[in-house]
Amino acid sequence: EKLGAIGTLVSSEWTGPSLYGEARKSCSGVSVDSPLVVGCLDGTKQFAVAAVVDWLKEAHGVAIAGENVWHFDDRENNILPFQGTGFNARMVSCAPRAGSIGLCGAVPSEIVAELGVATCSASAAPPTSVSGSQHNVQDAGVVASPPCFCSFDLDRTLTGQQDDLQTCPDNQILQSVVDTAYGGGDLTLSVIGQAQVETFCKGCYVGIVTAGDASGYKSKERDVFVEKLGAIGTLVSSEWTGPSLYGEARKSCSGVSVDSPLVVGCLDGTKQFAVAAVVDWLKEAHGVAIAGENVWHFDDRENNILPFQGTGFNARMVSCAPRAGSIGLCGAVPSEIVAELGVATCSASAAPPTSVSGSQHNVQDAGVVASPPCFCSFDLDRTLTGQQDDLQTCPDNQILQSVVDTAYGGGDLTLSVIGQAQVETFCKGCYVGIVTAGDASGYKSKERDVFVEKLGAIG
Repeated sequence: EKLGAIGTLVSSEWTGPSLYGEARKSCSGVSVDSPLVVGCLDGTKQFAVAAVVDWLKEAHGVAIAGENVWHFDDRENNILPFQGTGFNARMVSCAPRAGSIGLCGAVPSEIVAELGVATCSASAAPPTSVSGSQHNVQDAGVVASPPCFCSFDLDRTLTGQQDDLQTCPDNQILQSVVDTAYGGGDLTLSVIGQAQVETFCKGCYVGIVTAGDASGYKSKERDVFVEKLGAIGTLVSSEWTGPSLYGEARKSCSGVSVDSPLVVGCLDGTKQFAVAAVVDWLKEAHGVAIAGENVWHFDDRENNILPFQGTGFNARMVSCAPRAGSIGLCGAVPSEIVAELGVATCSASAAPPTSVSGSQHNVQDAGVVASPPCFCSFDLDRTLTGQQDDLQTCPDNQILQSVVDTAYGGGDLTLSVIGQAQVETFCKGCYVGIVTAGDASGYKSKERDVFVEKLGAIG
């Protein structure tokens, strides 16, 4: 049930050593006839992932390159064996931990399409690169090495349409704060603008480059976004700069001089100049040299994305659905804030981003499989699930009281944030499967039914 919501699940049948109950063994040489594999001894899951990839080609005619295959798992001894396989693997449920296993399960910021093999650090911070990664970008509370920079548009990126929770129920209205953009109203924060969900930008320097004036000099709105941006990543200054510093005076930002990463008043189509100016300023004022390939700008307008082509920076269009013509409505959501290379816009039908140029992977956050195709494999226990019945440690998890989970002592099945399949990740555009050491509570269990549904929603 759950896996069918996470991505494209091509079979609801289960396979593997523990198909009929606990009988785990090495999955070296395992034969599969489904992407739902139970009973692989820890340290041997890479063989099952390879078997599923081979089966997808043989049974469904889908050839998936190794670089477009990811496995997500809470145990380091299931991640490191992927080194040298040509597949990607990322450790999840990085904080909090219970020794060698996770507690709460996977969160959206850990499900990213980055290359290589990545584990949690010794201090259980989110993943740092181990080998082969395209970018050593961390979802940590400190800036990654090499450093990175995330630039955000403001209106309809960090904000949504004012006072509209009917269209955008996950947004947040701040009734005491005025937002003068697009006709005005109460400041309404997008999901990303609320700074409650971590993304890879948590490990980056951050800034704002916007056409508007953030409601004017010393406005409450500006104060709000200084606070929120500091929670999204590392903000080195609370001062604002740019043509509209003292109020609406937008103009081209070609040749603009900045003394802060908070830039207001750049005419649409010229924000790439301001981003470059902020990157230069970070080097000159703070001694931080950031390579162009580690710079991202996120914006709801296509005419602010396409000009980044040829700059060496990355840019991704957000607030892709719903839309109001050329602008977004609800603002950015977590599945749109990803560390993928190149310049990406929304499709003509306002689906989430597809690659326009220079991207490392043409992986889409869409309800259909991307081209070239990709595959996301998930561990089950403490990846798609969390510690049973524990909402004190893991308040964002969900308990299903009518479903038994026999893993780790047993209890009510408790879904991690990713296991709930309510937040889209890049895996929404991929084939999906499970490769787990456990038996998913046994043959024809309710737990197995739940994850067939959820996995199909994840991809």
